[in-house]
Amino acid sequence: DAISQAVDVTENIVNEPTIELLVNSGKFRGDKRVMLSWSTDSRADWVDVYRDDDLMLQTENDGEFVDLDIPPRTKEITYRICEKDSNTVCSQKVSAKF
Repeated sequence: DAISQAVDVTENIVNEPTIELLVNSGKFRGDKRVMLSWSTDSRADWVDVYRDDDLMLQTENDGEFVDLDIPPRTKEITYRICEKDSNTVCSQKVSAKF
């Protein structure tokens, strides 16, 4: 005797958090600086800040950071923000030009 049973299958799709990054560059008293600001629906307490694809630092996920350590003769720097220790929940890369 065979027994058949109907089964309903539902798929839960969970969207990953997003991070939107804005970069503002300029000079203050002759020194180059870059203001990073981001908005996110991530609940991570910390984020990784990447400069030219290298991990620069980890900072609180408070939506802002100022990079005051710009190497001399720099013409362009690319930044990206990711959830701490994540390579999947990241902003787009954004360039600062001088």
